[in-house]
Amino acid sequence: TEEKTEEKTEEKTEEESEKDDKEEKRVKAEKIRRTLDEYDPFYLDDPDKKCEKRRKLLCLTSYRTSIIPYVKKKDLKASINEQMVFTHPWIEDLRLTLTAIRKCKHIMMHLTTPAAGSILEVSTIAYAVVYFEKIILKKHVNKENRKLMAAVCVMLAAKFWEP
Repeated sequence: TEEKTEEKTEEKTEEESEKDDKEEKRVKAEKIRRTLDEYDPFYLDDPDKKCEKRRKLLCLTSYRTSIIPYVKKKDLKASINEQMVFTHPWIEDLRLTLTAIRKCKHIMMHLTTPAAGSILEVSTIAYAVVYFEKIILKKHVNKENRKLMAAVCVMLAAKFWEP
């Protein structure tokens, strides 16, 4: 009888551990789904911030056009970074600028070009950019370590997503 009770307890513990493993996997999958759902690609780097605020729109009867005055590149960068600080004031504490973030993304995308030997796939770099933006939003990136963090994100994305 003692053997039977021991076998039953062993069976129960195995069943319970399998249930616990399944539950853990389900919770992990749900957590990953939630994080992916929460990510907004336009929250940090909005493409509309490229345009100069002094743009003039002319609407005629059958024709619509914009007139954008020439602005020096330095002034345009300052304007874009000013808009970034206005929309995300916390980024000033990290001493990051939108132009610096975009430059890191540009360097990452350069790894997919034929000139660089097409080292990585575009989808892998897309994941790396998502990882990079997420750690910026968690305030782990600053002016000093932004390139290092971008490289780490590329390495992680390559590790998980490259064939």
